[in-house]
Amino acid sequence: MSEKHILSELTEWEKKLKGCDLHDDWNGERIHQWIESHFHKLDRKSNGSLVHVFDDILVYTYTILENLTMSKRNQQQILNYGRIFNTSLDSIEDMKYLTIDQRTYIASEQMKKAKLVAITQGGLTGIGNLMSIGVDVPVSFLHNLRAIQQIGLSFGYEMNKLNEMMYCLLVFQVASLPTSVRRKGWEMIKRDFKRGGIFLKEDFSSMPKDYWMRNQLQFIIKLILMFLDRQNRSCKWSPVRISVGAFMNYQLTSFITEFGLKCYQYRYLYDKGYIND
Repeated sequence: MSEKHILSELTEWEKKLKGCDLHDDWNGERIHQWIESHFHKLDRKSNGSLVHVFDDILVYTYTILENLTMSKRNQQQILNYGRIFNTSLDSIEDMKYLTIDQRTYIASEQMKKAKLVAITQGGLTGIGNLMSIGVDVPVSFLHNLRAIQQIGLSFGYEMNKLNEMMYCLLVFQVASLPTSVRRKGWEMIKRDFKRGGIFLKEDFSSMPKDYWMRNQLQFIIKLILMFLDRQNRSCKWSPVRISVGAFMNYQLTSFITEFGLKCYQYRYLYDKGYIND
């Protein structure tokens, strides 16, 4: 591959993204409408308070993830991947000496690991006990946010810097939106590059949280339905439930990591002057 080939792939992906509508989304239309009708029953003050709380949770969660010992270990593993192509790399920022093909390869390896973890986690959730359902949503949240961080590290960005944190959080939120809304977020990300690639808290704070939260509620409802199905069956180890749980988590992680990869590829191409619009 080359920059022009990646740019061509990115252009085709963007066309498909713009061609999506709500009916193409992996979340059900009926569930979406039901949640939407109940969500709007909240008054504007309650809605706004919920959004601010969510923003704070995102920032705190990101900071915690960055300060974990596991985070430092993951950085070292990604740097070791980079040294396959260039033995002189000493820091994550040195990854920027690699080509876009090499960075994409390293990011793709992180994506594979993330999808494998998602399948395992989803399969365990499919067992259907109350504890597995209770931890699935927060664990998925942490897992997918960390996956975006790892893609950013693969492209040579120090994720503990304020601008990188804001960009990562913006990418994560947009990637987590329903397909029909995700393309609007993509346009917002492109707009921020035109103003110099400076990403502020106002960027991800202005994202439509109601859509994001509805998306997560739909995920929770599906988990509850799986649990109720388990309660109504004599067989507690249904291969169907395990498969559905694994597929749900795999698909969610696939959507989020693919979008994250495209965002960091776009950033590389924009910084190198291959994108001028």
